[in-house]
Amino acid sequence: CSLCDSVIGLMLKFDENSPEDIDCSELCPFEIRSCMSVCSSLVHALAVSSRYPCVSIGMCPDLDEFGQLPKCELKMPFLQCEPANMCFLKPGFPRPKCELLPGFANWEKWKNI
Repeated sequence: CSLCDSVIGLMLKFDENSPEDIDCSELCPFEIRSCMSVCSSLVHALAVSSRYPCVSIGMCPDLDEFGQLPKCELKMPFLQCEPANMCFLKPGFPRPKCELLPGFANWEKWKNI
């Protein structure tokens, strides 16, 4: 899920064109096979699906399992974020915090346009 989220985050950040215009070889360093495969699946999902693309291609759990996007929470004493597949730990002072993965956050902005 994190690889997919990273790729979709890059797509949404750097490419404001239609999905057909996305060039996976520009997004994937050295055209790494796993990245290219995920990227081409995402391009197709962006073109034909209204769901979060990583969910559409089966790399992330369906958002409906959680209802709305969950609020990321910091669990002590091990400093883990919940839900782990949608959140990451962001260092901070005096205490780190948990935030939604960038791809999910960007998708929320884009789907409401």
